[in-house]
Amino acid sequence: MINPIFLFLSFNITEEDCIKTLKTIHLKKGVVCKECGHTEHYWKSDKKAFECKKCKKRKSIKVGTLMEGSKLPIHYWVITLGLILSGKYRIKEIQNHFKIRYQTIHNLYQTIITQLRRSKTIISSENVLEEYFLHELFEVNYYEKILETYLEYLSEPYIEYS
Repeated sequence: MINPIFLFLSFNITEEDCIKTLKTIHLKKGVVCKECGHTEHYWKSDKKAFECKKCKKRKSIKVGTLMEGSKLPIHYWVITLGLILSGKYRIKEIQNHFKIRYQTIHNLYQTIITQLRRSKTIISSENVLEEYFLHELFEVNYYEKILETYLEYLSEPYIEYS
């Protein structure tokens, strides 16, 4: 059987797909302005942010997620999470994949690893991916479902020790 993770990573994961999916996740959860509490907003595609209709404050698509404060593209996070879950890649190999500084990918890797260790709902790469694969969602929805699963996980706030 083909390893579903490698199959997923063979897709051309685009930043636009990641933004679209993450935007949908935010909309499902509900976008609330931190300044005024208003729930109506505009989507500013040029800024990749929601803008409150009342006070005009913007909320980046990464705010309130594991990716908050990072200047790295969202698809770097998605691909790195997939590579970590495959269990076959280390920092140096991921760095070579993206061709960016070691320290940058090290910080990204450590953030995801720390979150995985602290999380009570561990993503089981084998279970989640094979479930989609076996239910024949591959043809139409495989890519979208896995991307959504990864981004839902990455859209969770960073877990701090209490």
